Amino acid sequence: AAGTAREKKVDEPIPDAQGDPVQIQQVVAHLLENAINAMPGGGRLEVSLGSVEGDALRLRVADSGPGIPAAIRERVFDPFFTTKDRSGQVGLGLSVSHSIVEAHHGKILVESAEGAGAAVTVLLPAAAQAHLA
Repeated sequence: AAGTAREKKVDEPIPDAQGDPVQIQQVVAHLLENAINAMPGGGRLEVSLGSVEGDALRLRVADSGPGIPAAIRERVFDPFFTTKDRSGQVGLGLSVSHSIVEAHHGKILVESAEGAGAAVTVLLPAAAQAHLA
C-alpha cells in the first residue's frame, strides 16, 4: 500500500526454531498479507522477532489498520471465515497459519483494539540443543 511505513525489530540473540521452513514462511507471508490488506490507505507495519527467555522464538506482525471487532476476534482462525468483501476471496490464511503453528507445537495469538490496529504473535519452541545432550 502506498504510504505504508515499515519497521522491523530484531532482538539478539534469536533462538533457532525447529520445523519446516517452507511452512513457517507461509505463515509469515499470510500474516504480512493480512496486515497490508488491513491498511489499504497506508499505515504502519511492524515486524519484530525475538525470544521468550531463550525457550521460544517470538514473531510479531502488527498493523495500524482498523483492528478486529471483538465480536469476531474468536472466529479469525476458523476455516473460510473472512472479512474481505471481494468475491472469490476465502479466509484460509489465518486458519492454515494456526494449523501450521500448532503442528510445530507453537501458539498463535491475536491482539486487537477496534480502531487501533491488530497484532498477531507467533510463538515457536526453540530447537532442542542437541549438542548439549
